[in-house]
Amino acid sequence: MKRSYQYTVIFMIIVASVFTAILATAQASMTPRIELNQEIARQKSLLYAFDIEHGSSDEEVNQTYEKFIEPETRTVDGEEIEAFKQVDESGAIKGYAFPFSGPALWGTIKGYLAVTEDLSEIKGLTFTEQNETPGLGGRIDEDPFKEQWRGV
Repeated sequence: MKRSYQYTVIFMIIVASVFTAILATAQASMTPRIELNQEIARQKSLLYAFDIEHGSSDEEVNQTYEKFIEPETRTVDGEEIEAFKQVDESGAIKGYAFPFSGPALWGTIKGYLAVTEDLSEIKGLTFTEQNETPGLGGRIDEDPFKEQWRGV
């Protein structure tokens, strides 16, 4: 028995609708966790740039971040720029971190540059986003490359 083309079209619409609903539900239910993971990754990047030791759990990372890093917004030439202050236990400023972004061969490179409180020395550098080829440009994400900038 041969089925009409209408059956095929209706079947495809139903299957596509079911899978679209499944994917939309999964995406909606996972969005809060994805956003939390992105925030923890940002916090880890800033702690690394400031060379602050932190625990391995998300809670330990968040507690260390809240204790030693204070975000602030500065206006430079009419443009708001996000910056971060590193403070010690007494609240004294120990350094600053600034986000950076620039073009590379295969895409944009983004990260944070941390400097001492008098802006005279680099405390650390970390990359949060890069699309360079593994083995060459991708090596900027490796610790030996990033560590060479501390103290410069």
